[in-house]
Amino acid sequence: MLTVGIGPRRGTPGATVGAATRGALLAMLPFLALEPAPRRTGVNAVSPGATGTPLLNITGQDITVAGGYGLGA
Repeated sequence: MLTVGIGPRRGTPGATVGAATRGALLAMLPFLALEPAPRRTGVNAVSPGATGTPLLNITGQDITVAGGYGLGA
């Protein structure tokens, strides 16, 4: 199971390298899922949204999830 955050889909200043590595994982996922398929082994990815913590507010931006709903909505 791969866990990839929202970074590759929504830019945040200073997070370029992290977003690029997560984007690479998402690009590899279809191929990773095909390789073990003959052995009936599955590969999944989870892409959780942001969690409201003090660390999230470091940028001072109003952060909302991709669906347009604020945190905790």
